[in-house]
Amino acid sequence: MKQLMSAVVGILPSARGKNFLLNRLGHTIAKSASIGPILLLGRTALVVGDGARIGPFNVFRHVSRAEVGDMAEIGQFNWISAAPFLVEESVSPIAGQFILGAHASFTSRHYVDASGGVLIGEYATVAGVRSAFMTHGIDVEDNVLDSFPITIGKYAMVGGGCNLVMGATVPDYSLVAMGSVVIKGLKEPHTLYAGAPAKLKKALPAGAYAKRMTGAVPPRNRGRI
Repeated sequence: MKQLMSAVVGILPSARGKNFLLNRLGHTIAKSASIGPILLLGRTALVVGDGARIGPFNVFRHVSRAEVGDMAEIGQFNWISAAPFLVEESVSPIAGQFILGAHASFTSRHYVDASGGVLIGEYATVAGVRSAFMTHGIDVEDNVLDSFPITIGKYAMVGGGCNLVMGATVPDYSLVAMGSVVIKGLKEPHTLYAGAPAKLKKALPAGAYAKRMTGAVPPRNRGRI
């Protein structure tokens, strides 16, 4: 019954009353959080921090912990789901979870399989549109499904149209170029990665993005062009 009620309350517009009802249904929502009309399906549990925002038309399906940290934001039209049968067998400590750190941004129209878990660090950005996070896959040698987490470090950025496979890591303060395929083994921070598979291209200077103390990146002022 709680799952059905969560689904009904989830589609309501953003309001303090909606946050109150979600808390009564077992979720953990800060009073100052803003949650637009979303779909909460299956075993999903929301944890939304102070000043955090979830935009409209996002879908959360069987996500055991969908956490949006303080002042973090999710855009719109994202699909975030997990397969319960994979979560139950996964060795990942964050299996079935989607964790967005404080002041991080996850933009719009992305697809996330969170069966093995997805962890996005504080002040990180998943930019653009249509990136895919796949935390499970088939081991053709053993004929089994495996699942491993995907991790994006703090102050990192992933460009639009990227594919991240199970076990992929994006190091702290690094940038993944648009259209790249991210696999296991990326380790160097302050680095630009690009390609399919993504490889180290060059070192990155510590610019203002990596030093900011608030999550939102503002548009360039006309006077600074």
